[in-house]
Amino acid sequence: MTNLSIFLRIFAALWSIRTTKNILLYLYVWQLKEYHVGRFVDHLKTSKGKKVLLNNIVLAKIVCLVILAFYIFFEPTFTSFLFYISVIVAVIYALESLSFLIGVWKNSFKRPILTKKSILLIVIGLASEVIFFYTTASISNSIYILIFWMIFFDVWLPVVVSIIVLFLQPFAVLIRKGILKKAENKRKKNKNLKVIGITGSFGKTSTKEFLATILSSKYSVLKTKKHQNSEMGIAGCILAELKPEHEVFIVEMGAYNKGKIKEVSGMVKPEIGVITGANEQHLALFGSLDNLISAEGGIELANSLPRGGTVIINSDAKLIDEIKAKLPDDKEKIFVSVKNAENIFVEPEFISFRKDLVDFKINVAGGFNIVNILMAIEVALKLKMSLNEILKATSDIRLNQGSINIVENRNGITFLDSSYSANPDGVIADLDYLNVYKGKKVVIMPSLIELGPATKEVHQRIGKRMSEVCDLVIITSKDSFNDIKNGAGDFKKIYLIENPEDVVKRINGFCAKGDVVLFESRIPSEIILKLKL
Repeated sequence: MTNLSIFLRIFAALWSIRTTKNILLYLYVWQLKEYHVGRFVDHLKTSKGKKVLLNNIVLAKIVCLVILAFYIFFEPTFTSFLFYISVIVAVIYALESLSFLIGVWKNSFKRPILTKKSILLIVIGLASEVIFFYTTASISNSIYILIFWMIFFDVWLPVVVSIIVLFLQPFAVLIRKGILKKAENKRKKNKNLKVIGITGSFGKTSTKEFLATILSSKYSVLKTKKHQNSEMGIAGCILAELKPEHEVFIVEMGAYNKGKIKEVSGMVKPEIGVITGANEQHLALFGSLDNLISAEGGIELANSLPRGGTVIINSDAKLIDEIKAKLPDDKEKIFVSVKNAENIFVEPEFISFRKDLVDFKINVAGGFNIVNILMAIEVALKLKMSLNEILKATSDIRLNQGSINIVENRNGITFLDSSYSANPDGVIADLDYLNVYKGKKVVIMPSLIELGPATKEVHQRIGKRMSEVCDLVIITSKDSFNDIKNGAGDFKKIYLIENPEDVVKRINGFCAKGDVVLFESRIPSEIILKLKL
């Protein structure tokens, strides 16, 4: 075996490790975006998405690819130069492979959650890698031509993986329709089941959790799991968990396209609808405000209720006038506002208020949850529970049932973890809640995405509120950092820090016992893990 053959084997092994890593990475992103083309494309427009597609390493490979192409096809006798270029790429692959193997050892590498669909995609992706290598190896009459095609495959891998995902979509749609129909048929068998649908741009999960706790004191209740709000997630809940003894089914409904809430409603047949409110979140995906209001604004849900069905609406929501104008006339409409409550007090670990001469004190974080509780109360009243029964049931609501998880670390620093997702109103509401605390107040968050034309205005509004509440602000992505900073005006302690280690160092150097840190939206998990210790 010649030295060149040994080099090729080493090169191929490193290429294979690195290619496997990136197949898993791209499938992770597709799964994270729920295989939704619009969400995937919108992610690639962010600074982090652009880095995945076109970073310094990718650029170096492209340069090497161009050089190899030139010398292979125009100056094939320059074999020593071709070898040096190949060695450079091999070193890059070695570093990428080492990084991947360390990630595997630490169990920190990005890969999709294993489902039937993701396993199939992984198998097809890895098979395409093997088939490509052996096909090109069999037709290449030069080691350097083979290396050229391997690098070419590497550079175009995001497109290859995306083609695989999109190729399977028609088959996934057929399977999906079959599952939805099966779930619909199972739901129909429980003719006495009362179904409550909850939709909106924000507050869905919290309202669902509060309502489930209240109704469970009197009824046998099934609810969709936390953040399980897609049509397939809801269908899975019905097929796996719905039993004949269930009396109430509470369904959280999310959407990224017009028509999705209508589709889910057709499957579950709700009698009561709850509209928590709509804002600019996902506007880029819906394409227009009318489409957003139709879906997350709750119009599709309201239209799907039977004649005389009840729709309960958060009248404090930003787009309430647009929602009101489109609500159907043949439904009972109950508008809920914080103004419906009296004697409101918001403390770090509870809220209290009076409704219809009944005093509520509930262990939940944030004044923004008052309207969510009030909507849950209205649903319970429709299901024949008295205010006193509801009052007693609310004592079972626990602090972390809302959208914020509260943890104090060993240094006495309080962390408000609202890192699952974020929307414009939710960020402002979390900042308002942060303001309830004493001590220095810090927020760590990335820029928001999928806001479309509202991006600049939303981030400036968030920056303004940050300047009024916070002592320190750390933004972890640069996409709309300048908009946030402009909104913050003269407030100086606002920083763009993308490296998680640097974020941790800044927080540890700034915060002490009694201070409070808000984790907002999807910040890197290592920041949360290291700071909570």
